[in-house]
Amino acid sequence: MPISPTGRMTMAGADRRPRPNRPGLRRGFTLIELMVVLVIVGLALSLAALEYGTLPGQGDPRDIWATQLNDARNQAMRRGRVVALTPPQGGEAILFYPDGASSGGEIVLPEGRLVVDPVTALFSGR
Repeated sequence: MPISPTGRMTMAGADRRPRPNRPGLRRGFTLIELMVVLVIVGLALSLAALEYGTLPGQGDPRDIWATQLNDARNQAMRRGRVVALTPPQGGEAILFYPDGASSGGEIVLPEGRLVVDPVTALFSGR
């Protein structure tokens, strides 16, 4: 029989498989424990989303229209042709030209209005 570094005798080729579960010896997590962790993580994420602000697509309509105005102006300049954007209340479309200018106009929303300057194509009233 071989002798271990501690001086004890060992059996060569002894089976070193893990011992079967004994009472009091737990392995892994129970379903309840995993569910509790998932609930805690879900609550933490929902609180973080509330702190961050609104969810995508639920922003202020003025900000959404401001983004659309910017996009229309950028498309006109990039493509080298006129791009039209029609306000939600109808009426005349606001035209954006390849040189960065616009026809000017106004977008009226329940939350306020956006006025587009004809020379600079910049908007105000946010």
